[in-house]
Order: sequence, then C-alpha cells, then structure tokens
Amino acid sequence: MRRTYNIIQITEAYNPDIQVQVAAVNDVYLLYNQNDTPTLRMLEQAYGQEYASRVWIKTQLVILNDFVGVKNKLEDFQINPLCDQILVEYGGLNLLEFCLFMARLRSGKYEQFYGSVDPMLILKSLDEFMEDRRRDIKRNVDAIEKAQNEKEQEEWRKNSISFEEWYNRLSEEEKEKCLFKPTTDVKESTSLIGKVVGMLSGKSKKSN
Repeated sequence: MRRTYNIIQITEAYNPDIQVQVAAVNDVYLLYNQNDTPTLRMLEQAYGQEYASRVWIKTQLVILNDFVGVKNKLEDFQINPLCDQILVEYGGLNLLEFCLFMARLRSGKYEQFYGSVDPMLILKSLDEFMEDRRRDIKRNVDAIEKAQNEKEQEEWRKNSISFEEWYNRLSEEEKEKCLFKPTTDVKESTSLIGKVVGMLSGKSKKSN
C-alpha cells in the first residue's frame, strides 16, 4: 500500500462522504467482497496506528459526533481510546464496511443515543453490525457453493454414461471377467439357465 498510495490519496479516496455513498447497500457481502479495499489493520500496518486510529477512524467518528442531535458530544478523552479499541477489535473490517457501519449508525439502525454520544453504545452497535455481516457473508457463500455444486452435478450428468453403455464398450474378454452384467444380459443368462435346467429335467424324467 505504501508503494501504491500515499496517506493523502487514501484519506481522499476513503473520506467520510463515502458514508453517504454506501448507505443504500443492503448486503454487507457486496462491500466485504471488494478485495482491493484495504482493511483497518492493513491501514495500521502500512501507515502506523496513529494514522489508522487517531486520523482515519477518528475522522469517521467526528462526522457522527457532529451529526447526532444530542447535547453531549464525544470528547477527545473518549474518542481516542474508542478509536484504538475499534482498531484492535475490528481491524478485519475493510474501509468500505466501516463506512457502511457509520452510515447505518447515523440512520438509527442500531443503538439510539439519548442525551449523549456513548462510546459503549457505538461498540455495541458495531457488534450488531458484525452479526449482520456474518449473516450476509454466510448467505452469499452458501448460495455460491450451492450454485457450484449444481453446476458440477449438471456437468457430471452430461458426461456420465449408463452402466450398460460402459459394459458394451468392453472387449469380450473384459466382459467375461466382469462381476456384474447389465439387466438385459442377466435376463438372457437366466433364460438360458432355465432352458438348460428344463432340458436336464426332461432327460431325468425319461431316464426314470
């Protein structure tokens, strides 16, 4: 990331306006699946904890702080350790996912703020968002696996042949060694055995 982007480019590309742009996303998997989007932890590894926590995450939270119509806002002594804790506990979220969380928090989807912006309610809301995220990812992964299995089964059906077809492709020597016979051969064998038994029974009666 350091070789490809500098801090200014990252800050501009993933600015707080993204919160509004992703607000309409109903399925977290759509953002989770953006493999070219860095995670919070990648941001920390590339540019350090100070930038990832105290700059990028804090900037997102400051927008929430200004947006929420309550009297008591987050103070620096609250917001700084809150940013650090988010980075430690939820560093696997990519930046678009975190922006979606912030958009949903602003819209009142999770915990409600009464009188003050409470760091504990933000963390609790983030935990609820992670549950939504896990559910969305599982649903999509299951659907992809189901579609893949159905495709493989269809391919198998197209390429498979019946036992009778397989048996008919064998040489006469291979057919002799085969332990199982097609139904038609079994009927013919049974019929032949019946004839032989009948002949032997007839001879036996004549002898008597």
